[in-house]
Amino acid sequence: MSKPFKLNSAFKPSGDQPDAIRRLEEGLEDGLAHQTLLGVTGSGKTFTIANVIADLQRPTMVLAPNKTLAAQLYGEMKEFSRKTRWSISSPTMTTISRKRMCQVRIRLSKKTLR
Repeated sequence: MSKPFKLNSAFKPSGDQPDAIRRLEEGLEDGLAHQTLLGVTGSGKTFTIANVIADLQRPTMVLAPNKTLAAQLYGEMKEFSRKTRWSISSPTMTTISRKRMCQVRIRLSKKTLR
């Protein structure tokens, strides 16, 4: 049996993060197939997603568009939950093994980064 995803952070969600967490969780519970979390670099998107994973305790697959971001996400998520078993299934995919799977995509566009 897998250990639960327990968020290990000295920080609490702040600013727009609590609303984003709530809305993402509601979307997942409502069965939305796709959701987009937009934010500039350093705005806490990964931390926001880690909070959603911790709150819902559902199997999660984190996708990244390239090897560099996959490695970065792997490192950050591993820091957020050191007791959770993480693995990189391919050069651009990080997964947590569990019974049921939910997927959250983080999309960045040039427009968001300006």
